[in-house]
Amino acid sequence: MNYLIASDIFGQTSELNDFIEQLALPFPVKVVNPYQSIDPLIAIPEFTGESQAYQYFTEHVGLDRYTDLVKNSIDAIDGPVTLIGFSVGASAIWRLSQIYGADKVVGALGFYSSQIRHYLSIVSNFPFHLIFPNHEASFDVQQVMNLLSKNNNVTCGQLPYLHGFMNKRSANFNKKGYDQTLAKLKQLLVGKTIEQNAFSRLCSWA
Repeated sequence: MNYLIASDIFGQTSELNDFIEQLALPFPVKVVNPYQSIDPLIAIPEFTGESQAYQYFTEHVGLDRYTDLVKNSIDAIDGPVTLIGFSVGASAIWRLSQIYGADKVVGALGFYSSQIRHYLSIVSNFPFHLIFPNHEASFDVQQVMNLLSKNNNVTCGQLPYLHGFMNKRSANFNKKGYDQTLAKLKQLLVGKTIEQNAFSRLCSWA
């Protein structure tokens, strides 16, 4: 088993590395971030907030390019892989869910993908659990969840936190939500295989 984590627009931060270390996954973990293909001589700024990170991502990468980066990383992995994506990372994985089958991708977990609203016609070929925040300014969360849930491979859950609650650099970081989710993930990802409905239990707490 392999794991691939696609970061949000903040990239592979020390906080994301700490999260992965806390997960203590028993198998190799590959991290993909939007800026890994940028010339290494170009210094990536330390983003001070979402607006700065979003502007840099939009100007220098974009979702299409990031999706290609994630695809190339998946292709480079031998054997089955479990995917975890945050925000735009989840959006990139979602766009690829119609390409790969369950023989390659065991399952995917996507946190607060806002761009998914533009790709509702995609039909995932592998189990995909999507976690939505309490609300999104750009779309009706419940309406999008209802549409996505028509796909047999897709389950959706909603948590009472805001977009970015898992990112300690986000203004919407929520320690309670982070700790709960981390504990659930550690329970679900300890085995060599993942049940098809395992990720859906992430949203089972009150």
